Amino acid sequence: MHRERKSNNRSVPGGSKATEDLESRKSRNALKATKDLKSRNALKATEDLESRKGRSELKATEDLENRRSGSELPSPMIQLTPEALQQMIDDASAQAAGHGVDLALGNDEHGPVDHQADDQVEEEVESRPSLQEGELPPPPPPPREAPPEEHRPQKKYQTATRQASIERTKNAQAFPLAMAPPRRSPFATHILAEAIQPGIKIPNLSEYNRVGDPQDHLDRFLARADLLDISDAAYCKLFRTTLSGKTTTWFNQLPPGTVEIFEQLSQRFLHHFAINKRYPKTASYLFTIVQHEHEGLKEYVQRFSEAVLEVPHVNPKLLTSIMQQNLRSSRFKELITGKPPATKEELLARAAKYIRIEETAGTSTMTPMKRRSTEGGVMPPK
Repeated sequence: MHRERKSNNRSVPGGSKATEDLESRKSRNALKATKDLKSRNALKATEDLESRKGRSELKATEDLENRRSGSELPSPMIQLTPEALQQMIDDASAQAAGHGVDLALGNDEHGPVDHQADDQVEEEVESRPSLQEGELPPPPPPPREAPPEEHRPQKKYQTATRQASIERTKNAQAFPLAMAPPRRSPFATHILAEAIQPGIKIPNLSEYNRVGDPQDHLDRFLARADLLDISDAAYCKLFRTTLSGKTTTWFNQLPPGTVEIFEQLSQRFLHHFAINKRYPKTASYLFTIVQHEHEGLKEYVQRFSEAVLEVPHVNPKLLTSIMQQNLRSSRFKELITGKPPATKEELLARAAKYIRIEETAGTSTMTPMKRRSTEGGVMPPK
């Protein structure tokens, strides 16, 4: 009896050590199982996060496509700006990320963590053969290589979204990129209703594009249009064809239906482009048209006549006096001084006659005759 107790007491330390080793292995295995469980939960939470984020992006993309296409949208339609849409996606991503963290930490708001799964994992770990002292654990499996980019399967929501977009594009009703505005003419109704005889046009008349005197353009138009037997409405429509460039823009901007007669159109035309009008000069301008030293009488008379056209309603006596003052000393100057012409036409006619005499004699200028008392009478000009 005493020997049995002694042997039992001798065997207790050995059994105690085995029990401690078993407990230690269980503790290590439980800790490892817990880490593996947390790792799997974190991986699952990350996958759930990616899935929710993908679904959120899919839904946002489909909503954006529906708003762009304008089809399959309920009425009334909620309009979202790109900034609001991006904010919606960010909120959904943040919410999914928070939920994944809760899953990893065991604080899921949808319910407590399933501890039965943890117990099952611990039982599996305990059932595995324990490592002997000095025995190395098996090497971990080699990492799984990711497939090349070209062989990776596309996400289903990307393919579905793209396919839906293609189908909507094929089935969408084609609209023109731009629609012409309704025609609004400044002409009144009775002018638009009157048709012009075919083939009638204004010949040899250049278009007006803000260059030159508008009165000159109007006068040249009337000089040609008066040869045609046309109505006042035809005058309006034909004058419209002589405008180009900025003048066409001006005409199109006139209020609709405000031009009833050609007189209104011509007056508006002259008033709008009055800045380009050449205004007549005064008689004082003619005093600047002086005969130069080597200028012949013919050239001077031509230049003086052109200047007279720019000064309307000049007194003939004043015109003769101005020419007499501006001429160099010559026989013609003496002639108009002794017998002044009564009209401008007479002045120019006498100048033309004297020029022909000069050209016949072969001289361009003649000096005044010097009268000397000689036996025969008057000395000829040198």
